[in-house]
Amino acid sequence: MPTRVVSLIDLLVHELRTPLTVAIGSLRQVGALPDPVQQAAAARALRSCERLEGLTAQMREWTRLEESPPDAGPVSLAGVLTEAATSASAMRAGEVPVVAGSVPDVMVRAVPHLLPGALASLLGAVVRAADHGEAIAIEFALAADTVTVVAWRPGVARPDHAETFEAEWLGGLGFSMPLARAVIAGGGGTVASTQSADGRLQAVSVRLAVARPSPPR
Repeated sequence: MPTRVVSLIDLLVHELRTPLTVAIGSLRQVGALPDPVQQAAAARALRSCERLEGLTAQMREWTRLEESPPDAGPVSLAGVLTEAATSASAMRAGEVPVVAGSVPDVMVRAVPHLLPGALASLLGAVVRAADHGEAIAIEFALAADTVTVVAWRPGVARPDHAETFEAEWLGGLGFSMPLARAVIAGGGGTVASTQSADGRLQAVSVRLAVARPSPPR
């Protein structure tokens, strides 16, 4: 990413941080007033400000990953996927459950503290595209050097091909999608997606590199 773009984003995040902090603090005070109408209005405004605050944090994290990716290491896929599936299902208050098959007992290359959030964002994109009550299925394909995680909507025909990740920018998800792709790429992985006939996201496929033990010195 060009240095000028990074500097511009840094400036934008810095300039937004102070007024957002003031607005959030004030709205929390207003929300404590006894008038229920004022409380409801303050709560709506507070949620919007907190969302904008989260977007600025995602924006800064994304530029950092693009500018200087952190070192990747071995991570247990089973552990992070369980956490990610729980977070993704919570995006729709549990009305769209995420059901995973037998998770391979494998270590993958990734940035340990960032992989759960990245997988949650990708799974969450499929959850948001699903109909109420439609469960999201997660399946796995293990090869010699990679493991592929596919989250798809069983109510839609199973995709037989992978496309480029055209769902990078999705309304309501902010910078979480490009941030997730940057995290996956940092460990040598790739992301692909397919869409259904109605244009909604149908499936997301994440290919992760299997972590191999370091050779003895």
